[in-house]
Amino acid sequence: MPNTPELRAEVAGVVAVVDTAREGGAVRHAVWHVAIAPDDAGPRLRGAWIVGEREELSGLIRTRPVWALSADAQSAVADEADYLLDAPATDGAVDAAIAALDNAFAEEKARTGNNWVTPDWSVSARLAGEDQDSEIDGNLDDELRRRVLWHARSLENVAIAWAQSQSQRTSRQGKAGSRDFLLADELGGPHPAPLPLVAR
Repeated sequence: MPNTPELRAEVAGVVAVVDTAREGGAVRHAVWHVAIAPDDAGPRLRGAWIVGEREELSGLIRTRPVWALSADAQSAVADEADYLLDAPATDGAVDAAIAALDNAFAEEKARTGNNWVTPDWSVSARLAGEDQDSEIDGNLDDELRRRVLWHARSLENVAIAWAQSQSQRTSRQGKAGSRDFLLADELGGPHPAPLPLVAR
């Protein structure tokens, strides 16, 4: 699959969050899987692994968007990852989608003269900053687990907030006081839109 500038979550409802560290001759990879589909009712954090072999890493990231947290992680996944997540650009895409909802709501409110209260569908959660330094202090596996979990939780928080915003956007279809204008294709359509991931 090509590394497209924008990646919709239909490609894979789970993102692999990956970091890599070296200690002496040992190379270790930590991976957390995070479910991001807005209509996924299960737990968002789906599994965690610490692996040393490249083949094991490959099996955990293949066909999934990958959020590589360090230069070493990017290098480790470069040959296998179809998509490398760009965290700041993804935050920006989420902000743009929410701004589009706010604009559509304000325009419809002005057009109709309704005194609707604008929903609070903001997504204030942010993806945690990536580590540029792969140096580890302390136990290699424990530190890797901690770093990857920190980032996985930030993605989990963004996915939860996004799902809530999409639920608000799509919840009043066909009812009295309907807001069907929010179901336009450019706003995500009649179903919860996937989290707008952006690839590097």
